[in-house]
Amino acid sequence: MERFKKRQINNKEKFNKNFVDNGIDNIKSYDYYISKAKRFVKKIHPNSEIHRFNSYPATQAHHIFLSSQFPELADTPENIIAITPNQHFYRAHPNNKTSVVDKSYQAICLISKLDTIENDYKSDLGNYSKEKFINMINIGFSLNIHHTVSFEELKHLIIKNTIT
Repeated sequence: MERFKKRQINNKEKFNKNFVDNGIDNIKSYDYYISKAKRFVKKIHPNSEIHRFNSYPATQAHHIFLSSQFPELADTPENIIAITPNQHFYRAHPNNKTSVVDKSYQAICLISKLDTIENDYKSDLGNYSKEKFINMINIGFSLNIHHTVSFEELKHLIIKNTIT
């Protein structure tokens, strides 16, 4: 429990530093940037990004790494995945407990999002950044993955860090 409290304090310090460094000085700005990122993801992904469910309408924008635990990632489109309400409230957050993340489903979300980013990269669309995704993984799992890692190697690292 003590470790979790320290992590929250460290995240809050990083969060505050991030916003000061970027000229964001209030919670309204923070909420605006999060909403903007969610709208962006939902606009380019009207259907679920999760494999096998990509024909189902996505009305939810889910933070793969919780915004309450990783506020510095909350407005990052690479950390937001378009999913259905059932996927969001029954799979991503078991029993609709939004403060809890199902680690196995987090792996599915991360790999699905990485596939989205890889397709975006190969099509030269410019909607996402592989480097920002790797940065997100480094922060979320406390790793130091270099930006030159391949998409396939990154998938293996995701599985290694989410499935125990």
